[in-house]
Amino acid sequence: MGKKGRTWRSAARSTFFASPLHADPRSLAAFRVSLGLILAAETLWLLPRAGSLLSNAGVLPLQCLQRSLAPYTQFWSIHRASGGVLVQQILLLAQLAAAGCLVAGYRSREAALCGWALFSSVVNRNPLMAHGGDTLLRMELLLASFAPLASRCSVDALANATPPAAANAAVRSAGVGGLLLQPVLMYVFAGAFKFSPEWRDQAHYSAVYYALHRARPHAHKYVE
Repeated sequence: MGKKGRTWRSAARSTFFASPLHADPRSLAAFRVSLGLILAAETLWLLPRAGSLLSNAGVLPLQCLQRSLAPYTQFWSIHRASGGVLVQQILLLAQLAAAGCLVAGYRSREAALCGWALFSSVVNRNPLMAHGGDTLLRMELLLASFAPLASRCSVDALANATPPAAANAAVRSAGVGGLLLQPVLMYVFAGAFKFSPEWRDQAHYSAVYYALHRARPHAHKYVE
């Protein structure tokens, strides 16, 4: 009994400590499809609004971006290469193609990396329209480029013709661990942030003020 007990405890410890670094390939496939659909929905929403949100004829011409939002110009953006509507639409179509490749599971890692680069470029072109969900999407896309997401329900899986038993085996990698831990860390740090004096000290109670300033640098102009 003692040997069996030690064996059981050893297996339980191994499973517990390995669990953040492995996932079922079918779950990863569902995540990949969901991620691609979210990116596609964001892109389809932006396409008809490319002129008003991303071009020089819209609400934030390049000159205004460089003059009024100088801290954001330090981040790279392919979309800042031109202020024309056509160029913006072409880049958005490339982003939509990356989303389609993610959904289909065709070169998923490259598609995730391409989607991350293009979507980050969009956000850096017009930071005033960005929100916390965009940041989360960018992080998930970047982490997805390091994870094997196409082992099931994908074009790549059909091309590889992996045996069913091997295709259902748990996937372990640093990228998978990052994908699983990222939402946990997001909520941990969001909760830890609420212990600051701005949230709990009656002498301050200025959390809304700081939240507006950090989420929208010029929001105070509209609430003062």
